[in-house]
Amino acid sequence: MIRRAIIVLAAVLIVSAECTSGETITVPLPEVVGPNIVLWEERTASFDLGAPLAYVGEVRIKLSGTFYPGLGYDLCNPEVYFDLSAYLWSYMFASESPLCWWDIETDYFNSPRSFSVEQPFRWFYRSKCREPSWDFLLDGQAEVTVIVDALIPATVVIIEWPSADISDAYLIIEGALKLSSPNGGESLPAGSTHSINWTDFRSDGNCPGDYLLDYSADNGQNWIPVDSNSVSNTCSYDWLVPSINSDQSLIRIIDADDPNISDTSDAAFTIYECTLKTDLTGDCVVNFLDFAALMDEWLKCGNPFDPNCFQ
Repeated sequence: MIRRAIIVLAAVLIVSAECTSGETITVPLPEVVGPNIVLWEERTASFDLGAPLAYVGEVRIKLSGTFYPGLGYDLCNPEVYFDLSAYLWSYMFASESPLCWWDIETDYFNSPRSFSVEQPFRWFYRSKCREPSWDFLLDGQAEVTVIVDALIPATVVIIEWPSADISDAYLIIEGALKLSSPNGGESLPAGSTHSINWTDFRSDGNCPGDYLLDYSADNGQNWIPVDSNSVSNTCSYDWLVPSINSDQSLIRIIDADDPNISDTSDAAFTIYECTLKTDLTGDCVVNFLDFAALMDEWLKCGNPFDPNCFQ
């Protein structure tokens, strides 16, 4: 019988006092990165943003690397050897605050397996999850500790310890507003309608404020209003994509009442004008589908009053 144990990757965040913020802040954690992090070893990284944050809407941790399962056997059945399969879990503590944690389930495996995870912290209080208050993070200073942990039965003898290599580690701090689309990499046809979507972490998801929307075609050097008026009481806007050609396009959202609170697309996206006259399907590609559309209406006439038309 094959039995399995669980390995855990935990992250502890200890923060000092108070903070500020507008757009997304990505904090590298180089002290956490490294090979062969063995069971119960701790790696700690501290950071200071150098300025307070106006508002913290969400905090996520992003880790990637490789897990290496260990090997053990159970004293109750010493003839059976089994792998210590991997599982990811993380938690953080703040002074006088409830336990805050995140977890990601991964497939159990018998061989080294790469992982890449990005998850928000959630509060755990009296066996229930609730949304956190990030007031204690507003001074922009923190310590993040990554621990490789495992849930191994007391009767298990470990022959080979499980371990992990961490190749990248980041803490991601969101401000009050988070633009989700377009957020980089999209390719939008000019003249089409695209939904601009965002989150206001200060509300319960209904975005009750007033927001200004701008777009840039030169990677943020110049900004043009999407709408001459502010957008109110909504988390989305149907945008008529302008007739331009640019692979350096960005969208920006600003709190109309506080211009210091804003967010911008994480990366550039593309807007293009399609000039193909025989693109009948609207995908800016001329292929067999366009030929099929042509054949479907071959020799048909759009004027029902023309006696010379074939019907």
